[in-house]
Amino acid sequence: MRCLKHVELPAIQEKLAQVGSSSASAVLEPVRGTIYAGKYDDGTWHRVRIERLISHGQYEVTYIDFGNKDTFASTLKPLDPSIAKIPAAAKQGCLACAKTVKDYLEDAIEAFGSLVWDVDLTAKVEFFDRSSGVHHLTLREEGNERSLNEYLLSIGLIRLPSRAERSLVGLKQHLKQFEIAGKKKRSGMWVHGDFSSDEDENPLGASRRK
Repeated sequence: MRCLKHVELPAIQEKLAQVGSSSASAVLEPVRGTIYAGKYDDGTWHRVRIERLISHGQYEVTYIDFGNKDTFASTLKPLDPSIAKIPAAAKQGCLACAKTVKDYLEDAIEAFGSLVWDVDLTAKVEFFDRSSGVHHLTLREEGNERSLNEYLLSIGLIRLPSRAERSLVGLKQHLKQFEIAGKKKRSGMWVHGDFSSDEDENPLGASRRK
């Protein structure tokens, strides 16, 4: 997910535009884990972190201000340390109190993608897992009273976890009514009725892609 109100973004974008138009030499042997200015397919420049070498001149990178990973074979230029050290605008997150099951994972991902793609959302951080760096979120489109968490539960594409962090217990209790609604309608995973297995439970998360 990308924070649209990241206070440093204007400075980052201004500096990247300067780097792109500068005569600075391209980086031919980038170092894994280092942040550079990378030229995107449309000619714009973005902060990228080198994850690994794929082949000569081709790398896997993370666009740290958007959150997506991609194969990169374009121009890299060195980035001023003062810009490179600014925290990334993209943060790792997942829907709070949301679990998927294997048989409906693709459906859940597709539905989630259709709800968030190119949409500005308000994110409430319900819990931050310091060990993994993942923000557990309630997501809501502006002007919509129902959250994505509530909607996906109500159509049976996600379910509540069997156990929740202490700080998420109240939220889980609130969301129970939406899971029950999905069960009553036999929606999604509940088409054959209720079940109580924890098998294949995984959190539903996503990164915003440019």
